[in-house]
This record gives sequence, C-alpha cells and structure tokens, in this order.
Amino acid sequence: GASIARQEATSLRIIHPPLYPILLLLSRLQPVSGGTEEVTGPFVDIVLESLHHNHHKVRVVASRALANISSGSTDRVSSRSNLLKSCGKILDLKGSGWNAVHGALLAIQALLEVCSDPESHLNSNNDLTSKLYWYASWCNESCECPPPCASIALETLDDAARRGREVQISSRLTEQCNKASWAVISRIEEIAAYRDSLNLIGQARLGAVASRVACNCSFGGSLQALDLAKLSRLFQSDVICVRLEAVKAFKKPIYNEIDNLLNDQSTPKDARIDALVHLSQTLLAALTNETYRSGNGYVSFSGGNVTHPPTVRRISRCLLECAYAYKSLAKARHDKVGFVDMIPVEECWETCLKMMNILEDDREEGQLDVDTDTSISGNAIELMGLCVCSLLMNNDTTRGGGGDDIVRKTGIFGKVTVRLNDPLSSWRLRHSAALAIETSQHIHWVAPTTISQHAQELSKTQLELYVTTLKFLEDDDPDVRFVAGRVLGNLSVSPDSTRSLTSVPLLSFEKAYEYARSRFVGSTFTSILMSSVQENLRNLEEDLKVFVEETRHSEDTSKSSELLLNLSSDRKIFEEEDANPFEESLLVSHLVAYMMAHQPLSSLTLSIATKNGGDLLFLQQEMIKRCHTVMELIYNRMLSRTHLLHDVTRSNKIFPSIHSLLVVCIAILVQGGEDSVGLQEIAVQIVDEVSSSREESSSKATNVLHPIIMEAIATLANAKPKDDATLKGLVACCFLLPKLSSSLGS
Repeated sequence: GASIARQEATSLRIIHPPLYPILLLLSRLQPVSGGTEEVTGPFVDIVLESLHHNHHKVRVVASRALANISSGSTDRVSSRSNLLKSCGKILDLKGSGWNAVHGALLAIQALLEVCSDPESHLNSNNDLTSKLYWYASWCNESCECPPPCASIALETLDDAARRGREVQISSRLTEQCNKASWAVISRIEEIAAYRDSLNLIGQARLGAVASRVACNCSFGGSLQALDLAKLSRLFQSDVICVRLEAVKAFKKPIYNEIDNLLNDQSTPKDARIDALVHLSQTLLAALTNETYRSGNGYVSFSGGNVTHPPTVRRISRCLLECAYAYKSLAKARHDKVGFVDMIPVEECWETCLKMMNILEDDREEGQLDVDTDTSISGNAIELMGLCVCSLLMNNDTTRGGGGDDIVRKTGIFGKVTVRLNDPLSSWRLRHSAALAIETSQHIHWVAPTTISQHAQELSKTQLELYVTTLKFLEDDDPDVRFVAGRVLGNLSVSPDSTRSLTSVPLLSFEKAYEYARSRFVGSTFTSILMSSVQENLRNLEEDLKVFVEETRHSEDTSKSSELLLNLSSDRKIFEEEDANPFEESLLVSHLVAYMMAHQPLSSLTLSIATKNGGDLLFLQQEMIKRCHTVMELIYNRMLSRTHLLHDVTRSNKIFPSIHSLLVVCIAILVQGGEDSVGLQEIAVQIVDEVSSSREESSSKATNVLHPIIMEAIATLANAKPKDDATLKGLVACCFLLPKLSSSLGS
C-alpha cells in the first residue's frame, strides 16, 4: 500500500483512484500509540508529499492522516514534534507553491489539535510560532499569501490560545492573536473600500475568522474586562463578514457571561451595573447603526450600507439580555427601575420603530402596519416595553414633550401589542408582546398629578393592554399563557383586597375578569367586551345555514334519531374539545355576561351623542337582533317536531355560540337595555310551547331543545332590569363559573 501511494503521490500530482482512498483510510485511523513505528513509518513521507497536492480535498485528508499516524514520542520519525518541524520546513521552501504552504498549515493545525498542550509545542519551537504569526497577520499586512493560508494560520493560533486560556497560560499567544486579527481586519477594510476591485478567493472567510478571533480576544475573561472601543468598531464595520461574525461570536457566550456577572459576589454591585451600562450603550450604538443602513437583504463582501436582519436580531437580543440583567441588579439600588439610567430612551425608541418599519406618517394611525413575520419585531416590542417602563416610572415630564410624549409613546406601544396578538403569527412574537406588557408595568401604573390632564388617554391605553393580556391568557401556546398569567397575577382582585390571582388556569381567568370589573368601568370597556363576544360569534349564522342544509335530507325519515346518531341523548357537549379552559370561547362569554350584569348602573348611563355610548348601544341592538333571528329559527324547528338529530342546540359546534348569545342578551336586559325587536316575546312563546308539550305528555318537544339552552331561554323570557331573580338566573346559566356562581348565588 505504501509503495502504491508513493508512486501516486510522486507522479504528476493529479488525483488518481488509489491515492485518495489510502489517505482517507489513514485519516480515519485511531491515533497511534507507542510500538507501531514499523507500521506508520513508511507512510510519513508519502503523506507529507501529499500536502503539496493540487486538489484541496487531498490536502485536507492528508493533514488529518498525518495527525492520526503521529505519536507523542520525541525520538521517532512520526513524533508530533518532528512532524511539526517537517511542516515548518515546507513553509520555508522557496518555489514550493501556495498549495504546499496551505497543506503544511493544515497539517500544523491538525497536529496541534491532537496535542494535549499545544502551547508547549509552540513555545519549544519559536521559529514555527513566528512563521504562524507571519501568515496569520496576512504576511505582516502585505497580503502576499492567499487568504485561505492566513485563515488557517490565524485559526491555529487562536485555538492554541483558547486552550491555553482555559489553564491561564496563554497571554503571549492571545496577544499575538489579537494583534494579527486586527492587522487582517485593517487590510480587509482597506480592500473593501475599493468596491471589490481587489476581491480574492477566501477573503470573506478570512475576514470572518479575524473578526471572530478579535471579538473573543476583546472579552478578556469577563464582561467587565471588555474592550468596548474595539467591540464597537467590529459591530459597526462596513464589511458585512466582519460585523456579522463579530456579532455571532459575541452572542454565543453572552448568556453565560451575564449569569456569571449576576452571580459574582466578589465584585461590587455598582461596578457590575456600570459594566452593563457601558456595554448596553455600545450595543445600542451598533443596533442603531445597523438598523439605519440604507437597505435590506444579504450583500456581497464589500456591501456595507445594507441592513442585515440576522445581525439586527442578534444585537437586539444581546441588548435585551443586558437590560434584564441591569433591572435585576438595579432593583435593590432604587425604586424607580427603568431603562433611562442605562441608555438614551429616545434613541432606543426610534430604533425600535425603525426595526418594525413603522414610518413617521403611520405612527398616528389607528392600526399600525407591523412586520409580524420575523423575530426582529419581537425583540423591538420588548425594548419598547422597557422604554415605556422608564418613561412611566421616572415620570420625567421635562423630556421629549413631557406628558404629551408619554401619551404618544404609550399609545403606539398599545397599538403594536394589539397588532402582534395575531394567532397566525409565530408564538415567539406573541410571547415577546406579553413580556413587553409585563416589563412596561403600564397596567399597574397610576398617573401622577403632574400629568393628570392626560389621565384619560393613559387609562385608555391601560385598558387596551389589559384586554390584550386577557386575550393572551386564551392563547394556544402555554408559554404565552404563563407570561399573561404572571402579568395578571400581580394585580389585586379588588381595591380593598390583597389576594392575588392564583396560578390555576380557570380561577386565574375568573379573577382577572373580576379585577377588570372593579378597575375598568364605563361604556368603553363594556363595548370592548361586547366586541370580543361579537368576534366569537362571527360564524354563527353561517354555521346555522350549514347545519340546516346538512340535515334537511333526513328530516322526513321514519327512523328514530337514536339509530341515526348511533348515540344516546346523554352525549357530552364538549366531547371533542380540548379540556384547556383558555381555549373555550364560551367561558369568555360567561365572564363577559357576568361582568356586564354586575356593572354599576351609573357607569353605563349612555347617550347617543357620545361616541362610546353610541357604539355600545349599537352593539347591544345588534346582539339582540341576532339573538331574535336565532330564536325564531329554534321556534320554527320546534313546531315541526324535528328529531334530536336535527336540533341546532345539540350541535357541539353551534351550542357555545347560541348559549353565548343568550347569556349576553340577558345581561343587556338586566342593565336596562331596550328590546326593540320582541326578543322576550319569542322567548315566551318557546317556553309556552314547551309547557304545553309537557301537559300533552309529549316528549318530543322537551327532548329537542337542550336543557341548558332551555334554562337560558326561560331566564331571558322573564328578564327584568336589576332584578335579583334575573341575576340569580343568569349566574346559574353561567355553568362554567362554579366559584363565582356559588359565591354570588349565596
């Protein structure tokens, strides 16, 4: 095998079938131990010769094979020290070609990787170290060698330095890596200024390697030892490969570094806070610089004036981690914990709007056009939440327009969070929006007297955020629901109560609405609740049409409904539904009906002339008209004595909508709403029809209507404004609220 390989390697150095498989087999051998010199010795010269090969893959496999057949003994030909010297001689040969240099550098890298102490080999061979540095610095910035040679040399030095840093013995190598990497970056930035006129193969990879090495060297062992000036230059470089790789290298260890900073009890807290402040300012400057570049998308080597979305995402995430760490440390230092002491809030706010592509002309619109396809918007809304927290908690009315500025920013924040609450978007965006509501603390905030003239606008945003949080509590994703429950868990159930919301899902939902009833009163909140019920009922009429069309062909059948259904009449309503109460729209309708019925009557004194009052009256009348249409359908089908199969109230898809409509209409009538279409009259007719059927001992009519629907219709027929009996009947109809029902009915 050795003789065949020798012939192939010493021929015209073009790849032949026998050569590559032999090298591949050697590269996959287990590392050699002592006593195998007679087996591996004949291959050493052959593999060294293969390092000169024209084909890149042959050189790569040959370098791996050389590392595998090497040994730790110093008195053998295959020892690592001897092989390193042989590779160093290849670097000295004049006219051997850059392929040989590249192969030798690959071999040196592979040999040092299998060494337990690579720095000792380099220290014992200063000549080899100086040669590696010369290539790593791109031939002392002369750019004589191809970029791939410089990349391999710089990676080799960096790996040795990194492994040395783990045992605190690599200060010299780290210094050399830092110096070489910055030499390369300087030359690459100069080349990039020529608009690719000097672009070389492997140049982008060399820039990435140099940037990664420079970023790792700037850490200095901890966040407090960061060289922020160099870091800022890397993050704001106009060469895309430099700043991209620097940000990636910085983000990778940031989580562990921040944890170490938070747990470092040997360093004063103020020193750790200052380190976070300075780092955050550097990251914000880099984020602003990247966000405000002229375009979007991926670019070539020298395309510096184009925004790179993944870089924006990574920098903003690093900034968020620093901000959360800052809040954790600063919480014990003062009560007003915000973002204003950390970075310029105005600059951060404008950058966030730019990240979400919110233009200046669109900021006053009712519905902002926010990009919901990327996680950049998620990071941006979290940063906006921190900015809002700073504005509210510090109450600085002397900056940026004072109260007007706070109202404007909180209004935009509320609109964006509503926009991100899209069930079709990624769960990460909804999770970020829920986190932003939590960190903003806007729901808990009470406006000071200095901006009392803006209390109504701020209260409107608070209401908007609270309703959005309630919707997050119904989210399909458990992480989103957990954050929403945590937000609501910090709210007292009533002003005179210190109880907090429990973590049990159903009870959290009930108490959240109970708190809303005591906190937000008036027609505006009631209109919002009515609109949410309307949204849940948007497909009711269409579902009824589909049901009637599907069942009309079997209405005249003589077979019993039990045979047609193959089920008994005791079937469960929710047998095919998820047991998760958050995903049950009927629960929301029960809570809304309960809240509306127990609102103070004075808070719902309406006037058609007022905008909110007009909206609420319109919603009430629309709800009553829809209920009347459904009741007419039920009554007409009752008169036809249809079978159980054809009863719309027993369809588990339609039942929640019909019951929601009934309980909300009962709540409207309890509050004094007007029945302008004769809703109660049709309800009385249904009740009378059922009563007459019972007197005639006919089971058909009583079996057709679902008993729970029948109970709600009976309550609706006898509903009176502010009537205790009607209120108790409504509470009994809300069967998904057992805790409230038991406490209120007693």
